[in-house]
Amino acid sequence: MAIFGNKKETKKKKPAAKKPAADTQKVSKKTDSGASGKVLLRPRITEKAAHLSAQNVYTFDVVFAATEAQVAHAIESVYRVKPVKVNLVKTPGKRVTLRTRRGFGTRSGSKKAYVYLKKGDRIEFAS
Repeated sequence: MAIFGNKKETKKKKPAAKKPAADTQKVSKKTDSGASGKVLLRPRITEKAAHLSAQNVYTFDVVFAATEAQVAHAIESVYRVKPVKVNLVKTPGKRVTLRTRRGFGTRSGSKKAYVYLKKGDRIEFAS
C-alpha cells in the first residue's frame, strides 16, 4: 500500500547474454624479460656455491613465490644460457636472540635455486 506514491514496481530482468569466447583475450602465463629480473634476487656467493660452480651448478636467491619454470625462464633471459635442471630449496626462518629487553625475534626465511647447466655453458658474475 502506497500512501504517497512510493510504491516501487518490480520488473523481471532478462538474464544478460553471454559474450562469445572469441572476444576474450588470452593472457600468457610466461614471464616477460621485465618480470624475469624480479624472480632472481641475487647470485648466492658462498663457499659451497663456489664448489658447486666447478660442477656447472650455480646458486641464486629467488623470490619466495618463484617456480622452477619461472627461474629457468629468468636464467635464459638474463644470462642467455638454457638450464638443464632447476631445483628449489626453502630455508626456514629461525629464532634469533636480540640483545634487548624483547629477548627473541625471528629471521625471515628465503628460497634458493640450484641451476644445472650442460658442459661448456658458464655464468660469469661481475665481482
